[in-house]
Amino acid sequence: MAKKVDTWRAQNQLLADIKRVVEAKGINPVEDEYTIVQPYANSEAIIVSVINQGEKRKVNVQINDATIVLPQREESLDVFKTEEKK
Repeated sequence: MAKKVDTWRAQNQLLADIKRVVEAKGINPVEDEYTIVQPYANSEAIIVSVINQGEKRKVNVQINDATIVLPQREESLDVFKTEEKK
């Protein structure tokens, strides 16, 4: 059985770490839109999405008890500007 953690503290820790985490991936935490998924045991997760809405930024936090995280695929979606590896 997994150790229980306080959800409020886990959420606040993730929110406090966002800038460091997204900057490490080359994302601008002040201007870019992004989503972070912090998986936990038993398919639980905290999901944070940051989006632009006009002149404002919206932060949405979800606490889910049934989150399925699939393995990362090696392809890149064609709607994003990224350099193709050969």
